[in-house]
Amino acid sequence: MVCSRLRKEFQLVNFTFYSTQEEVESFYVSQWSKKRNWFLAYRVVMALNSLSWTIGYYVYCKSMCPNEYEHSYQYMTLWADFLRTSYFALGLIQLLQKLRSKRNEEGSALRWLRILVWCSHSVAMTTNACVAVLYWPFVKPAKELGVATNVFDIYLHSVNYVLLLIDLFVVAFPVRLLHTPYSSIVAIFYGIFTYGLWRAGGTNAVYPFLDWANAPGRASGFMMITALIGTPVMQTVTFGLFLLRKYCNENFCRASNQINDCPETHNLKDYDTT
Repeated sequence: MVCSRLRKEFQLVNFTFYSTQEEVESFYVSQWSKKRNWFLAYRVVMALNSLSWTIGYYVYCKSMCPNEYEHSYQYMTLWADFLRTSYFALGLIQLLQKLRSKRNEEGSALRWLRILVWCSHSVAMTTNACVAVLYWPFVKPAKELGVATNVFDIYLHSVNYVLLLIDLFVVAFPVRLLHTPYSSIVAIFYGIFTYGLWRAGGTNAVYPFLDWANAPGRASGFMMITALIGTPVMQTVTFGLFLLRKYCNENFCRASNQINDCPETHNLKDYDTT
């Protein structure tokens, strides 16, 4: 069964965002129920929570840390935050658009929204995982002594990823191992961006491990290791958690005689829209 699953996963079509009809339907419901009312409420809460924390950070930063605010575009943390907020916002827009649609089939607009949601989810999961793993051992200790850890530090470098993990166990759409290159492209692009920033007269080291002036070899190596090893590892972890979600759904939802509430047993037109 595992070998069969892996053979299917490594088909070239999975580099793309092609979906079967069953997979298309899975973007509009939770893994755990066919009812859309609470899934819509969930999407609203996650989108508003993400947006409010992002806005709150910039308001706080502008008043309390003007230098950090001025250079906020440089930090991978805030790129990852933007990706997470974009994913939750797009997920809400996609669901609202589907609820407004009178058609059972997926139209062109919804198809592109689905692709954006899927891509942003894959990249947001990987980038926020990398931020959470790298920040506390490598970046936080290098900050000035006496700089206290504030609530935004914890939210941006830990809670962000926790929210995406929760979301991974709520949504029903699949995770693809072969979507790894999209996150790798972001990692390489960010490395090139920090190099260009230094060459343009900006900071030479946004982070200690990306010091292009004093340790260009280490910076290049770190960028490539992150892109070619770090992101595949994180995507594999995400894929493993996706399989765990599927396992839990199949062995608990159905075993508890709730098969009628399991999304995979219904066509989209049968779902409760109330």
